[in-house]
Amino acid sequence: MFLTQIMLIAGSVTLLWSLGGLALIHFHTAESVFTENRPRWLTGLTWLYLTLTILVGYHLFENPKPMVFLAAIVTTVTTAKFLLIYSLYLDSRHYFVMLWRNRIAMSVVLTSAALVGVLMLYISRLVA
Repeated sequence: MFLTQIMLIAGSVTLLWSLGGLALIHFHTAESVFTENRPRWLTGLTWLYLTLTILVGYHLFENPKPMVFLAAIVTTVTTAKFLLIYSLYLDSRHYFVMLWRNRIAMSVVLTSAALVGVLMLYISRLVA
């Protein structure tokens, strides 16, 4: 039950931010999304996924099953992605801006993130 709620939260958040990003591509410039300093939304998402990964890891430690292991892998990979973006943001901001300006490439990245969110929601059904 606890893991199901965590995976529902993680899947919903992943799906919402990726679909929100797809909508933002057409309405905001790259400079407004990727500011000179690290944006607050990136900090918030990084801490959220880090917390969810710790909770899933704790549940894996308490209840070692294959589906819990799969849930731990998916949340850990998502958290690693955000930690990498968070830590390299100031040096690599220009890459994010270039990716944002190439709408097709950014759409592919955000669509794959949406699919990860759907996978998390599917795992939450399997774990229940």
